Amino acid sequence: MLTLQNDFHNTSVSLRAKRGQELSLAQVRRARRILCGITACACGGTLGQRGANPEVDAFGYDQTGHLRVRVL
Repeated sequence: MLTLQNDFHNTSVSLRAKRGQELSLAQVRRARRILCGITACACGGTLGQRGANPEVDAFGYDQTGHLRVRVL
């Protein structure tokens, strides 16, 4: 289980993911929506996380242009 937080908006989200696993598009969208759903806000990282969080890595885009993210 991966839990990410955004200490600016005081939000958190838990995702089913293990170290080295790539997150699904649905997980990425869910994390962004829950952690910081404000389109123009620049408070967080790749998934909207901010503060003390496990490391995640955006490592490219798939063929449809969606961001690919994995847990480090």
